[in-house]
Amino acid sequence: MENAIVKQVMTKKIITIGADETLSTASEIMDKNHFRHLPVVEGEKLIGILSKTDLLRLGFNDRLGDLETQIGSNLYDVLTVGQVMVAHPMFIAEETPLAEASKKMIDEQFHALPVVNSDNKLSGIITTSDALNFYISN
Repeated sequence: MENAIVKQVMTKKIITIGADETLSTASEIMDKNHFRHLPVVEGEKLIGILSKTDLLRLGFNDRLGDLETQIGSNLYDVLTVGQVMVAHPMFIAEETPLAEASKKMIDEQFHALPVVNSDNKLSGIITTSDALNFYISN
């Protein structure tokens, strides 16, 4: 357990999205797959990350009534992922010790970090849930 690395724990089966996609598309992907984060790519290059929190904040959907929800939904159809994503996101290497990755997520208050391989290509994502599940089962 002490020597675990990110590659052993990360979610390898990832779904990505392009910057030109609408927020509606991103929201549908997140809801369908029960994701809270979507890496944004251009080809194989990681260019951003979009979180469910970003969408909720933008759409007012987390606390307001019907009119505001309708306004939020309209924004989802007009704005693109690239306009809302966090560009140049922090990421972590596959070979990083899990303890270091966990500390980074705690220190930076992130719930997920994209993971890149030795060629700097996106290879997965590690979430706080991935880390906690590993620690609990080991």
